[in-house]
Amino acid sequence: MNDVQFPTSAAMPIEEFLFVPDEILAIYQEAVDTISVSPRASALLSRCCAEVVLARMGYKGNLLNAVTAASVETKPYKALSATLRQTLLVLRYIGNAAAHPHSGGPSEIEFEDAEWCLEIVGKLFREYYEEPEFAQMKISRYTGQLFAAGIKKLPV
Repeated sequence: MNDVQFPTSAAMPIEEFLFVPDEILAIYQEAVDTISVSPRASALLSRCCAEVVLARMGYKGNLLNAVTAASVETKPYKALSATLRQTLLVLRYIGNAAAHPHSGGPSEIEFEDAEWCLEIVGKLFREYYEEPEFAQMKISRYTGQLFAAGIKKLPV
């Protein structure tokens, strides 16, 4: 008889994200919770999480289409760094291999692969949600001083 394993939150420490929408954070948490039992499931959930984030930012289609569109994005709040675009393409590769094990990708998704997928999603969270919110909180502290110094509007 096979022993059934259930994921636990103790699988790996989860980074605290304060500004990520709850429904996206729930997918991320599930990816964290499943990594020790099934790195394949975790990698697939990470890919899903990245697709949901990019869809909310207005990018349509799958992860490849979204990353391609982000590479020519002119709106600063939607643009992705080159490094993040590259790592998202690796996340797509690993996630596709997880979803389609006989598609030419890695035959096994190792713990380290799934862990890196979670790190990539964390970087995406920081770039789109965390850093802009923290920066805005800091900027708002100086708005009055900037205005008094003659700076009426910050460049975008």
